[in-house]
Formats: sequence, C-alpha cells, structure tokens
Amino acid sequence: MLIVSIPLQRPAAYDFVLSPDGLSMGATGQAPAATLSRTAGEIVAVIPWQALSWFQVTLPKGSHTRLQAVVTSLLEERLLEDVSQLHWVLAPSNKDVARTGGQTLVGVCNKSWLRDALQPLQAAGLLVQRIVPELSPSMASAPLLHMIQTNRSDQALLCTSNAVLALPLQNRSLNAFEELKQSELKLRAEPAMAEKLQSLFSREVQIQTSSQRYLQATRSGWDFAQGEWQQTQGVRIIRSFNDAWNTFFRAPHWTIARYGLFALLVIHLIGLNAWALRLNQQMQDQQTAMKQLLQKSFPKVQLVIDAPIQMQKALQLLRQTKGAASEGDLDVMLKAWSTQMPSAAALSSIQFKNNELKINGLSSQTLAQASGISWQTQGLAWKTEGSAGILKLAGQP
Repeated sequence: MLIVSIPLQRPAAYDFVLSPDGLSMGATGQAPAATLSRTAGEIVAVIPWQALSWFQVTLPKGSHTRLQAVVTSLLEERLLEDVSQLHWVLAPSNKDVARTGGQTLVGVCNKSWLRDALQPLQAAGLLVQRIVPELSPSMASAPLLHMIQTNRSDQALLCTSNAVLALPLQNRSLNAFEELKQSELKLRAEPAMAEKLQSLFSREVQIQTSSQRYLQATRSGWDFAQGEWQQTQGVRIIRSFNDAWNTFFRAPHWTIARYGLFALLVIHLIGLNAWALRLNQQMQDQQTAMKQLLQKSFPKVQLVIDAPIQMQKALQLLRQTKGAASEGDLDVMLKAWSTQMPSAAALSSIQFKNNELKINGLSSQTLAQASGISWQTQGLAWKTEGSAGILKLAGQP
C-alpha cells in the first residue's frame, strides 16, 4: 500500500508511507510524484485536516432516492459558499441513514482544491483508489486529542464524536472544553510535542509520528473517492479482496488462523495423496486379477496388453471354433427380432453386414412399435432409416 499525503498547496515532493499490509509501517519519506512507487499495491491519498469541515445533518426518511438534492439543501443553510463547488460524503457508520432517516455526519472539502491536489499524482500515472481524511471525528465514545506540528508551529486538535476542532494551547482556553476533562480522553502527540502535552494534562501520552498518523487514517472507514473520483465496481471488489488477503496473511492477530489453515491444507494434501495411492493400488489389483483370469481361461495367451479386449476376441474365436453363435451373429439378431415383434409383421427384405441387421419394407406402425422396445436389455440397439430398421450391438458406432 502506498499512502500519499496531499498538502494544501502543490509541493515539489510528497510525504509518503509504504505499508506491506496496511497495518505495519514500511519505508517513509518525501519524493516527487513521478518517482513514487506504482507497484506498491493500493494507493491511498490523505486529505489534510485543514481542508475538511464536518457537519451533522438530519436526513428525512427515504432520502436515498434524492440524496444529492437533500444534502445540498441542508448544507446550503450552514455554508456561505456554493455547495455545488464542494465535495461531500456521508459517514461510513451510517450507511442506511439515507433510507431510514436520522442524524449523520457529512465530511466536506473544496472540489476544485481536491481536483488540483490529485492532478500531479494522476499525471504521474498513480491511480488513487481511496481518499481518506488525516483526522476524522472519533467513532469511539472517548474523545481524542492530537498534538501535531504544522508549519513549524504546535497545534492541538480535538476529535470528538461529531467534529475535529483546532484548539488553543493555553490552559485557560483548554479548560473550556468539557471533552478534555473526561477521564477517558486519549492523548497522542508527535515526538517533539509529547512532553508539552504531558505537562498540560499530567497523564500518559501516546507517541505518534505523522507517518503513523497517515497509516492510522487509512483505517478510519471514511472514503472521499466518490463522485468523479469513484472507482468502478470491479476495481473496488478487487481492492476489497486484496485488502482482505493482505489482512489475513500479514496481520498479527490472524497468526493462529493462518497456522490452522496451513495445517488443514497439509492434512487434506496428505489425505488426497493417501486416497490416490489407494485408488491406484485398487486399479492395479483389478488389472492383475483380469490378467490372471484371462491367462487362466485362455492359457495360450502369453502376452497381456489389454485384458478385456483380448478376452472378448478370445471368446469370439472360441465360439467360432465350437460353432456357437455370438452376440453379433445373424441368427441371434433374427431370434431377438422374432421374439419381440409379431410373426405377421410384413417386411420386404433383410440385409446383414458387419454385425448389423437391416430390415426393409416395414410399415410405420411396425417401426413405431420396434422403437418402443427396450433392446438394450438384450445388448442391442435400434435405429430407424426411412422404412427400414437397423439392429446392431449396443455401443457399436
């Protein structure tokens, strides 16, 4: 996965993070768009927190049929600029709210800015598949305070359940926010600001670099790659499959499941090999038994190549030697015909060739009656040709 931070203004180089599985950190740094990796898998763009606004709106029931118009009208009441120039998405946690109605968050950014910010990446041949916010309203019940460095100045950002707020760093101002007084408040800071944040709140602070923050942003659930930036359904399906694949085969919490799957595959492979060996042994035993039966029944056969065919030929030769009728002989077929058909059935002539008995001059009634007989029980097959019928050995072409 390649994660690219898109700044407020076009830079000469982009901050990037490479992650092998979307969970762990790989290489980080800065590079021009043209030199960023195109083979890192999924490409995710990160929108800076300054470029986003968050609004809580109430959608009426059944808004999904006219969602664009409903959200536009709700935002027009709260924004000074033209809503048509803005790009907005609904909170991922409320996917059905447009259908059922209710409150939801809307993330908003300037459409022209986003288009210009992504253009260098597109020009470099990088297809951005997801667009996520650097910081987003906290999905958890506890608020989250970040201390980051922006343009060489310290900035405190509070993520509540419905907003991302930029806070002053004075103690008097911080005391005005009830969320900062909660015992569940979580603190994160870049290394240079960790000591300062700890002095303000006198509690444990989690160190988080900007690269770690970008990686964390890819797991927020928000995705601004909609509208003109939306990928096709096929690309999304492939991306979801790749994400699931990478998560399963790389994430530490799936380690036991991976070992279990590997053990199951090994057991199945061993079982299949054992089954194949058993079937092969059974086949060899059957071939040996047929070979022994052939040589016992016909001692003159010394070389066995295909026991069933050799036995059939040997039986035919034995019948001819003894003067016994075989299945494809004329008298056997005539007997079968006379047994199944009435003796008064009129016919004009018969022909016998290559174990086929052709009976000419049959009436349509006789042909229909003959076609309804189960000749297979006698090892024969019936075929109609005009006013003639043909009896032959079953399985013979």
